[in-house]
Amino acid sequence: MRCAAPGSVTNKCGRQRRNPAEGVHAHDPDERRGSSERPHDKPVSPRARRRRVASITDSAPLFGDKPSRRGPKDYGETEFGFLERIDQPYWAKVRDLIEKWFSHFPENRRDHVEKRLRSADFRQFAAAFWELYLYELLKGAGLQVEVLKEAKDRTPDFEISIGSSSFFVEATVVTGVSDPNEQAERRRAVLLDAINELRSDKFTLDVDVEEDGPQLPALIGLRDYLAYRLEQLDLLAVAGDLEPGGLLMSHAWTWREGGWVVTFMPVLLSEASWGNHSVPLVGGLSHGEAHIVRDDKPLRNKLLTKLNHYEGRFQPLLIAVHLDNPFAGRDELAAVIGWPMEFAQDHEIVRSRFEQTQGVFFTDRGPELGGVALITGFRPWTVPRVQAHLWLNPTSRLPLPDLDVWPTHDFVLPMGPSRLLSGGRPPHALLGLPEEWPGPEEPFSESC
Repeated sequence: MRCAAPGSVTNKCGRQRRNPAEGVHAHDPDERRGSSERPHDKPVSPRARRRRVASITDSAPLFGDKPSRRGPKDYGETEFGFLERIDQPYWAKVRDLIEKWFSHFPENRRDHVEKRLRSADFRQFAAAFWELYLYELLKGAGLQVEVLKEAKDRTPDFEISIGSSSFFVEATVVTGVSDPNEQAERRRAVLLDAINELRSDKFTLDVDVEEDGPQLPALIGLRDYLAYRLEQLDLLAVAGDLEPGGLLMSHAWTWREGGWVVTFMPVLLSEASWGNHSVPLVGGLSHGEAHIVRDDKPLRNKLLTKLNHYEGRFQPLLIAVHLDNPFAGRDELAAVIGWPMEFAQDHEIVRSRFEQTQGVFFTDRGPELGGVALITGFRPWTVPRVQAHLWLNPTSRLPLPDLDVWPTHDFVLPMGPSRLLSGGRPPHALLGLPEEWPGPEEPFSESC
């Protein structure tokens, strides 16, 4: 059974309790160059348009609108929109940090980063913030960091100098969720936000989206239908015919319309909280059926795509990967070592004699890659505590210089094992942040 990454609450059956900071998203990165932007989730005001133009010339604030609302993130709300409007001390620190890092980024590249941070596509936001983070972290480690300009021929994101040595860094985000699935997630988010516009004094609903429709259903009709069902449940609750707490499975119902199949399972709150709570109507969410995924495939494909783009022109090359997957773990290392892989008694990794898929390190392009840095559980509010691990490529033609940034592993040829060479430095120290940041305040006050 896989374990969820920090910041998510998931069980093996696919049921996901809502992370109040995130809602539910499809986290899949588009290729940074040549990707199309989708419309914002709200019209761009003239003021905002002027601010974006001004940001290139006079360093106007990235977050210009006054925080206006304290509640958790809506399902369909963008990351940037949530951070701009949330009115809580905890999130103000996150907002201020992004603003600060954005102001440190080279001025001639800020417009590109700002556009991606504001994108309605989470994948673009994640990729832009990953670049800002790497820039700050590597400079905090005492390295000289140059942000490379985009050119007709693809280039990595950074060139790093350390003493008389230098190397290149490409930043990327990997999830493995396809564009059609990401679009379905957006429709699902609109549906869930429409459901949450309703409130119940006595119930929450666990929602299982068994099948996604090809387009949005009639949301007003859905809300009217749910309001009627909740009224019937209210009568049963007042009569004492229902047991509070737990799922009322015998009172669940399934709604079908336009290709959508959604099951609603009510949960009766304790009588003491009736009419006196701020719990959203959607209390739990499931989607589809649980299934086993080859976690290494998306990462392997992304690494090979990058190497094919650069064709050995930039070496030594480090590809820094944000694995945006709540189940991510050491299994992803099969992307570079080979699948399946095995574990030694000391938990180090060895190649399998029954290898079926060649690891990127051992492909024809492999020697062009100096190493791969992998991070999971990464969000703007987790940066002092989560840490990438650097895996050096034993077949590299031009090895990376010694770095004292991340825990660093190498691999003994031909079959292993892997070895931990150094422990790196704490990320909060490199970033100049307290380890408990953005605390000690709670993300949301009880009054939300």
